[in-house]
Amino acid sequence: MSCSPEKEHKTTIQSMQTEQRVLLKQHAEERSRVAEEHGTAIAAQRKELAQEAEQTENRLMVLLDQERLEAKANAKKLTADLEKMSHKSQTAREAVVALETKVNELTRQKDKLESDIATHLEANAELQESLDDQKSLTVSVEREFSAYKEEHKLGGELGALQDAVIVLQNQLREKADTKKK
Repeated sequence: MSCSPEKEHKTTIQSMQTEQRVLLKQHAEERSRVAEEHGTAIAAQRKELAQEAEQTENRLMVLLDQERLEAKANAKKLTADLEKMSHKSQTAREAVVALETKVNELTRQKDKLESDIATHLEANAELQESLDDQKSLTVSVEREFSAYKEEHKLGGELGALQDAVIVLQNQLREKADTKKK
């Protein structure tokens, strides 16, 4: 049987169209399957990434909580240390004030003692001068007494000695009164 070329051409076209439809259908199914697999893989990756992100976030929250606790503990310790140092500083300031007060009091006492010593040294010098004058006067009176004894030939007479002592005492008083004036 002989087919016409037209019919054969038509049959070939139909056959090619059918084959093309089958290929398009297979291609669409393959594309759909690949897209579905790809979507499933992406969904699995998203789920895995979300889980990892959640775990990472949980770890970060735990670390953040630990850091907060450590920061609170450190802040509490630093506050306690600051209070201790503040107390020590206050105690030291009070001790310094007390020592300054004591030093000032001791300085005043030292100045007073130095003034008293200067006054006593001055009085001592005056007394020493007076003593030297008295010694000189005593030597002078003793010489006069010796001269008086020789002049009046006083030997062992007690009455004459007493009279001489009275005369000498009067002379001493007169000389002392003269010096005071």
